[in-house]
Order: sequence, then structure tokens, then C-alpha cells
Amino acid sequence: MDKNQLKLECSSYTTNKQMQKKYNINGQILNENDIAYPCGLLAQQYFNDTFQLFNQDTGKQIDIKTDDIAYKYDKENNYKINLELYDKYWIDVTDEHFMVWMQTNHDKNFQKLWGKIETDLDKGKYNE
Repeated sequence: MDKNQLKLECSSYTTNKQMQKKYNINGQILNENDIAYPCGLLAQQYFNDTFQLFNQDTGKQIDIKTDDIAYKYDKENNYKINLELYDKYWIDVTDEHFMVWMQTNHDKNFQKLWGKIETDLDKGKYNE
């Protein structure tokens, strides 16, 4: 997690109640007054949609690679679960989608890498 979150400098989104998080990553109920792991507005607004892409003509699902989308430095240094606090995490911070989401943006219009298509696509129409 970023240095501010590791220091628990999370503005007004510090507790599980403020973060609107009720369950930990194992589905157990969190204490609403405990510090949220992770905390902060950016974590609270985490975008967790999933996508599938299909060729309309063949119905074939297109493989979207979702690993290796986060920065190597983040994976190796910034996003580790403290095992002593494991039951306090509401999300797996080692998930690369979460790491990408937590990269700050300097503009209100932004894009986040969700996955990679590493094969050529046949000419045609695709839908999700």
C-alpha cells in the first residue's frame, strides 16, 4: 500500500464504518470501529468490475491476461499483507487490479489497465 496508507494517513476514510466495509477477505464480519486495511478515499472507491470479451461470430471467448498488469516495484515492495492483521483486511491488497487502481491520477479523466489481450483478434465484432 502507498506510504500514506501504511502510516494510516487516510483522511476521513479511516475506519471500516467510514469505508463502508462490513466483511474481511474471508467473509467474516469486521468491527466497524477498527481501522480499515486498506483505508483512504482511493481504496474506498475501488472499481471492481470484471470483463469478458467474446467474438460475436464464433462465440469464442477471448483470453484477457490479468496478471502482470501492476508495476513490479509495487508488487515486490508496496502491496504486502501484514499477516498479523490478516483478518482485518477487507480486500486482498496483493490483487494486481487493486494495485493498478491505487495509482494516483493527475486528471479527472483517466484510464486504468485492466488486462491485456496478447493474441491477434480476427476481423469482426466483439461484445462483452
